[in-house]
Amino acid sequence: MNEYFPFFDIRKPALEYWLKETKRERFGDSELFVGALECQWQFRFHPKAQESIPHVSVFCSMGNWNSNIGDLLDDRRFDGLTFHPDNAELLFRYYTRIFLIASEIFTDFQDILTVLRNGHVDAVKNRSENEKSRHELNPSGEFNIIQNLFDYINTICKHKTRNIHVCNHHLNYHFEDSAFSRPDTNFLSLQNVDQKLAKIRTSQSDILPTHIIVPKLCYVLQILIHGYQILDRSFRNNPDQFNSFCKIYEGESVRNQVLLPSPEQQSKSTIECPGPRNIV
Repeated sequence: MNEYFPFFDIRKPALEYWLKETKRERFGDSELFVGALECQWQFRFHPKAQESIPHVSVFCSMGNWNSNIGDLLDDRRFDGLTFHPDNAELLFRYYTRIFLIASEIFTDFQDILTVLRNGHVDAVKNRSENEKSRHELNPSGEFNIIQNLFDYINTICKHKTRNIHVCNHHLNYHFEDSAFSRPDTNFLSLQNVDQKLAKIRTSQSDILPTHIIVPKLCYVLQILIHGYQILDRSFRNNPDQFNSFCKIYEGESVRNQVLLPSPEQQSKSTIECPGPRNIV
């Protein structure tokens, strides 16, 4: 395999996978999620036709906000770049933006499960309840997948002064999406970042990392999709809790109708979704 394939080969399948699995559609710069799980949950709360259907704000709010992922995955500016070291910092900033959005979505999933289970929004202040929700979001048979992602994003992309800034003496980036071999030692990864940075900042280790391992885009997307599936299963399996949850966020929409794309928008580059590709 050519080590210097274009980034397009990673971005485009990732976008197709995201749209396919979330049942979203893009029309130019616009994104529709009228067939997505968020809208399915909205109408599950009110399955019968009514003159005025109460609006469940959390579903539409989350559905709209999660379109940030599609916006980033549809950014074609870097398609011609390769994973050559000269492009590493630019591509890492792109990955960082997606990771930051993903962390907020994971937090929403966690908090929704916590509120669903406890019946009130202040439950999200309870750390032990949130830990239960994080554990529930882990893929079956896996341990600490969600926590490892939070640790990685929080220390590499967010709260950096006491974390990555402590040892970032022009670290190299190794992208798991690339065809290059992973370094053998002295790296920060999903699996070790929390422990390694803790030792470095407390002077328990004088061996500094030389690389940051950047996880695959579709790895993060697949865990996001799994989160959607966990929420959907929890709503289906707990109808009474689901109805109580919806009541918390119930109100009247300030919009009288769904805003569909104009004919001009629909004529722009509509992305087909041939299905997910196993590129993890």
